[in-house]
Amino acid sequence: MSDKREEGLAALERFAKLRGGPEDMHRSTLAELAKERAQSYSRAVTKVQGAYDALGKAVAALDTCPAAERGACLERYDQARNEALRVRWELAVHREALGFANQEDIDKEWPAPPRRS
Repeated sequence: MSDKREEGLAALERFAKLRGGPEDMHRSTLAELAKERAQSYSRAVTKVQGAYDALGKAVAALDTCPAAERGACLERYDQARNEALRVRWELAVHREALGFANQEDIDKEWPAPPRRS
């Protein structure tokens, strides 16, 4: 074995002892992973909520838009809709990666926005 590899293994053993041994180190690592999964999921949900808030503003603007500006208002709505659909899909992928097989919660909370014309 190379000297660098032996040094690395020795450092890992010292680290494991400081953390209370391999079992405690494993538990600690699992807890860190669970925390990161939860934080990441929370960020994804926040991203979807922000996109749907922006979409709501685009809907309100479209509903009160003067006829002469309708094309620009529709463009902004379409952009907001596309962003909402994109982050909604990302959340569904994230949920699948975490083991959530059922995506009905997404459909209930954030239904797919309709096309407008």
